[in-house]
Amino acid sequence: MNSLLNKIVEYKRKELRRKKKEFPLNRFKKKLKKSKKNFKKAISGKNKEINFIAELKKASPSSGIICRNFNLKKIAKTYNKYAQAVSVLTDKKFFKGSLSAIKEFSKYSDLPVLRKDFIIDEYDVFESRYLGADAILLIASILDTKHISQFIEKAKKLGMDAVVEVNNKRELNKVLNTSAEIILINNRNLNSFKINLNTTKKIIKEIPKKKRKKITVISASGINKRKDVKEFSGKTDALLVGTAFMESDNIETTFRMLCGLPLVKICGITNQTDAGNAIKAGASFLGFNFYRKSPRYMKPKNAAKIIKTVPSGIQSVGVFVNQEKSEVKKIKRICKLDLLQFHGKESPKYCAEFKNENIIKTIRVKNKNSLKLLRKFNTKFKLLDSFDENFYGGTGKIFDHSFTGKLNHNIFLAGGLNSKNVCRAIKTVNPFAVDVCSGVEKFPGKKDFVKIKQFVEAVKNVR
Repeated sequence: MNSLLNKIVEYKRKELRRKKKEFPLNRFKKKLKKSKKNFKKAISGKNKEINFIAELKKASPSSGIICRNFNLKKIAKTYNKYAQAVSVLTDKKFFKGSLSAIKEFSKYSDLPVLRKDFIIDEYDVFESRYLGADAILLIASILDTKHISQFIEKAKKLGMDAVVEVNNKRELNKVLNTSAEIILINNRNLNSFKINLNTTKKIIKEIPKKKRKKITVISASGINKRKDVKEFSGKTDALLVGTAFMESDNIETTFRMLCGLPLVKICGITNQTDAGNAIKAGASFLGFNFYRKSPRYMKPKNAAKIIKTVPSGIQSVGVFVNQEKSEVKKIKRICKLDLLQFHGKESPKYCAEFKNENIIKTIRVKNKNSLKLLRKFNTKFKLLDSFDENFYGGTGKIFDHSFTGKLNHNIFLAGGLNSKNVCRAIKTVNPFAVDVCSGVEKFPGKKDFVKIKQFVEAVKNVR
């Protein structure tokens, strides 16, 4: 063990001695009731791309404070929508957790809970159930085969599952000699604290095929991108994700991104009320139009006032049409825009001038040949919109989505979308986000809150 891990375990031994004196096992052991939640079953379901164990973690020794605005009720609301189980770090000294966190979280959620801590004694197993845990984490690097086996059996008698963590082949072989049914492959090496996602790929190959059929495999640490999820889909049963959610300004947006579920952009925002309603409904992006000929044109100073009130996690997008680069840069600076959307005839060379920015380049789709332009632009995102000779966006016209088929996950889809047709469009194109403007308006420049809510709900019901 490295010095930090050794320090943690030594502290746990001292803490354990104190707890045994202050709250002896015989005081609560007989009062324990079996867990009625099946953690293993929850994370082994085959009816989705992959299962998620979402973690509650305020801090870590390697990263310090991760979540500064820790609102348990709000976090639980999002986890309930997308996760199959939850991991709760209960260590106080090194991870800023608390022993009461499991029961507190369970007030707002029925998801099965994994207690994540440094379990070294049978007391910890019984205490975990007392705290309300439905599963416990056992770390192979700090436990021998005998204790792993004993703790698995004690957990089982309490209706809990045991998740056994490994990081290398030696630890895996140790665990394969026990009755472990759930193996967590930690991509973080606890000796160096470095993360390598290849760890999961290497170790999973070492599990014998006969045993693999009976073992549920979880990959943990370093998973924060959609491509990571796709990489492990079909290889592991579940992913444990903590930091990506805890450091996010918008957990739901992060979750939907990881799951490959489309986000929502409400474009053509012209006033504070519409901005607030779009955020309240669940939009992840707000679009502000700086094209002077548009009926939704916003003066930069007015847009800046609205953007200043937008909560972190909601991204502002400036929409420009064939405008001078100097003007775009000035408006971006004034409004502090997160993304720039070029909606006109801007060339690849023009877009390359903004190489340090997050760019959305619009491709107006007239026919199948229009899609050839996708390859010409090396921007972070592309937006597909309907073609119109006289207008740049907000036409209310839809284009033939069969032209596209399912595209890569960097597409914003626009053009005549509304709550009635957006589900079909998503299933056809598989976009990163859908962009709506006239489809949620009373008239150009004024949104309809009911239409916004209906649109966002339609998108979030697509699975």
